[in-house]
Amino acid sequence: MIVLGVDPGTAQTGYGVVRGDGSHAPVLIECGVLRTKARDPLPVRLREIYEGIAELLDRHHPDALAVEDVFYARNVRTTIVLGHARGVVLLAGQQRGTVSFRRDDQGLHLTGYAVSSNATGMIHKIWRPLARKCDAQPMSRT
Repeated sequence: MIVLGVDPGTAQTGYGVVRGDGSHAPVLIECGVLRTKARDPLPVRLREIYEGIAELLDRHHPDALAVEDVFYARNVRTTIVLGHARGVVLLAGQQRGTVSFRRDDQGLHLTGYAVSSNATGMIHKIWRPLARKCDAQPMSRT
């Protein structure tokens, strides 16, 4: 099983692609950051995020997409803009039929699909250890 995990943001969208079967240690395939220019208008930045995620989905054909949930910032505008970034990531996955999960501090939650508990458990086993590993090995993609 291949999982694409995404932490969306309008300036930087972090991602990690992992492969695992739940019985062995998961393997990090790729991780990095999609960066947009602050001077560009929001629609341009959202298109760049969408295109970068679409490229990753097309290249790796993941079985699932785990997307970080929007945190509730003190600044309401920031929360809304982050929601836009998250939306284009979910759209790219939905258009390709990829099962989407919401990731928050409580774990992974299925969004909009009926998936077996075995698949959900496997995604949890694969994603948890690699989230920390990818944080330790950031790579940049421009």
